[in-house]
Amino acid sequence: MDGLSGIALLEAKLADTFALEDVDEARSVLEGYGAEEWHRERDRVWLAVIKQSGGSVVQLQEWVDLACRDYRDALAGAEYPESIRLLAQESSSPEAQAARRRDAQQYRDWLASSRSAPDDRLP
Repeated sequence: MDGLSGIALLEAKLADTFALEDVDEARSVLEGYGAEEWHRERDRVWLAVIKQSGGSVVQLQEWVDLACRDYRDALAGAEYPESIRLLAQESSSPEAQAARRRDAQQYRDWLASSRSAPDDRLP
């Protein structure tokens, strides 16, 4: 999985996250974000909403709807889940700093993970 970027990474994460019969519908739902000029960082947002959907097309739609209102909310939950939970604590606390490091690592790990071999991917 290392080295994948752009559309290849998005397609790989779709194939890893959704059942084969749901991939086309999930791809269609994703198209709901990115069409407007104020929609920022489309690929990054798509990855974030895919991750948070848990493989549910219904959840994916809810995350896409949220991203359309404020894309940062969608990014935060995917990229900084522990830090979000620790917002009430002082951000310079050792626990908050450790949470930020774990958050960054878990997101890198998720991006690099794969349930299937590259040959099993959809075209």
